[in-house]
Amino acid sequence: MKCFLGCNTTQKVEYQFKEAKMRNKSLTISLWEGEEPLASTFWGFYITPLIIMRTMENKILNLLLELSNNAITFYILLLVIWSVFMLISIWNSANNYQGSIIWHILAKVVVVLHMLKLFVDINTLIKAGII
Repeated sequence: MKCFLGCNTTQKVEYQFKEAKMRNKSLTISLWEGEEPLASTFWGFYITPLIIMRTMENKILNLLLELSNNAITFYILLLVIWSVFMLISIWNSANNYQGSIIWHILAKVVVVLHMLKLFVDINTLIKAGII
């Protein structure tokens, strides 16, 4: 019951949860080990949530500013942890990818570029005294 061509993103993610359960692993472990398909790992679990978070980021940060600087630091740390986890998951999924070599290479290039951007962003936040 593969549904990758005719399914929306929500259906694809639900399918991934079912597949991971059938393998008796949590989706988190399955992602970390690169056992999930590269396309769903990259698009479904990294890019889609990233777009959603970036779209709502100003509202989230304004709300957290009202609470405290610690809340902002906590939010940023969660984003960093999630980003590193997902970038490693994408890298591992690319290692296991059986399709065209171009997608394997492009996924790893994106991971390296996003990791470099993450380091630059963290450095900027540290210099600004935010974290």
